[in-house]
Amino acid sequence: SVRRVRVPGPRGCIYDRRGRLLADNRPAYGLALYLEELRPRRRGEPLVPRIFATMDEIAAVIGVPPQVSTNELRAHIQRRLPLPLIAWRDLPEAAVARWAEMGTRIAGADLAVEPVRVYPAGRTACHVLGYVGRADLTAIEEEPYHYHLSEMSGAAGIEKVYDGLLRGRAGVRLVRVDAAGYRYQDLGGTEPSAGADVRLTLDLDLQAAAEAALGEHAGALVALDPEDGAILALVSRPDYDPSHFVPSISAAEWAQLQKDPGRPLFNRAVAGAYAPGSTFKPLVAIAALQQGRLTPATVH
Repeated sequence: SVRRVRVPGPRGCIYDRRGRLLADNRPAYGLALYLEELRPRRRGEPLVPRIFATMDEIAAVIGVPPQVSTNELRAHIQRRLPLPLIAWRDLPEAAVARWAEMGTRIAGADLAVEPVRVYPAGRTACHVLGYVGRADLTAIEEEPYHYHLSEMSGAAGIEKVYDGLLRGRAGVRLVRVDAAGYRYQDLGGTEPSAGADVRLTLDLDLQAAAEAALGEHAGALVALDPEDGAILALVSRPDYDPSHFVPSISAAEWAQLQKDPGRPLFNRAVAGAYAPGSTFKPLVAIAALQQGRLTPATVH
């Protein structure tokens, strides 16, 4: 039987008005196990102990324990058997180097590369950029697939509003499986296309200066270009670190953000409901000062 695997396209980048990176991708190196190469040689021999023995052998060399529980392993065997099992994600450089030194001594395992979203400016402009999370493909899937590879989708800010552009178009890989469900042969497919880049009117230097000016005070600050209304800086305090949402935020940290009385996820600059100030009073005051009707010390 032939199975269709959805392959996500590389996510586009986000730049400021001067072409400086605000959101990018980096390769995260992990280790994958190819279960068709680890299948038991004798009928009736269990697969799970053989997989754990292989993971223990690898862990002893790279110095990092596997990131897969017994329940996760059994779920992968039941639902995603033809796909590689990613047993380690985002390994440190030292662990990758130790694996490279081993060569091909351990069968059924190889390096796997996954894209990870990064924000070079850190927390700067976090409410503008937003963050990404694991994609819910049920709402966007154009064609039926048997399996899906891990994919990011925008969950807030520019990442969410322009998700359709940033995500690109998925490709497909055709995999032939045998009667037991193991991968038997790769039949090729179509390559994914990269997502488009998004360039903002935001100025990174002005944004950083505005954030420094507001400091730790709860509030909002927006700077507009009076020529065309372009947003040059948009600040909301308190803020958060968008990198903590990649690839997914822990339940404990999410609960902490939700319970924070400062509401760091709330964008006060665009969603706050505040009474408007008397914007015409400065014009009246300037006219009175120019005509000598009052002085800067006059109080009403």
